[in-house]
Amino acid sequence: SNTVAGSAIVTATAGGVSASVSITYLAEPSPALLALAVSPAVIYANGISQSIVMAQTQDRFGNPTSGVPVAFASGVGVLVPDSGTTDGAGRVWAVLTSSVPAVDRISAMAVTLRAERPVTYTNPPANQAPLTGTLRAAPSGSQDMRRGDVITYSLIITNAGQGQLNNVLIVAPIPSGTTYVSGSLQGGNFIGNGAGALAGNQLLAPQHAQNVVSWSGNLPPGASHALIYAVRIHILEGAIVNRLHVFIDNTDTGLNLTQIDHVIAYKAYVPAVQQ
Repeated sequence: SNTVAGSAIVTATAGGVSASVSITYLAEPSPALLALAVSPAVIYANGISQSIVMAQTQDRFGNPTSGVPVAFASGVGVLVPDSGTTDGAGRVWAVLTSSVPAVDRISAMAVTLRAERPVTYTNPPANQAPLTGTLRAAPSGSQDMRRGDVITYSLIITNAGQGQLNNVLIVAPIPSGTTYVSGSLQGGNFIGNGAGALAGNQLLAPQHAQNVVSWSGNLPPGASHALIYAVRIHILEGAIVNRLHVFIDNTDTGLNLTQIDHVIAYKAYVPAVQQ
């Protein structure tokens, strides 16, 4: 007898005569052990980054059991395939992806056995986030403006990737030389004196004292978010520079949009009188 699956040659010898027979030791047909591995355990939630899931069944002596049906399951991620049959090494494989940032648990079921492993789907690095954006002003930025005029800004941020982006933050400081037009904001929050929206964003330290318009939330694949707000010019002459920043997980994405408008003072001309 043997507890290790494999083969052996059994030989009997009597006097000068011997005989041999080949013996095959098989794993027990029903698995007693189920192991599950997920590698890597942290992937990007972009629908592209992959983790390899491997389940292995063994009998009570640790011998791999083949031909065992195994079913995989996840709460958020996508498993391909979601079931299979163990090979000669007692193993079956699947590929895991996710389009939503989350903490998940991957499970495998074989007969009455169950195994689980944690996995985390994260946002891609901020500087690789598939974000696009447009910033427009009305009237057009090519038109000279005067003190007292109102500029309406329209900002649209779009997730152009295959995965959801969580913890997106748009920060739009009210430009120097202007004041926010109360009640004009659509799609965000106005925060006086920079409180809250700029906390912790040291990249914007010089603008911490400014009033800001902001929005934070999640963007599913292909989704957009629009911020619309107006400011009133109170300088006589100069440039109105509107510079917006977009963050993910409080890290600058590099998608920093700028709109420049020129303010021209009214000129008074005194005719020359010749005596």
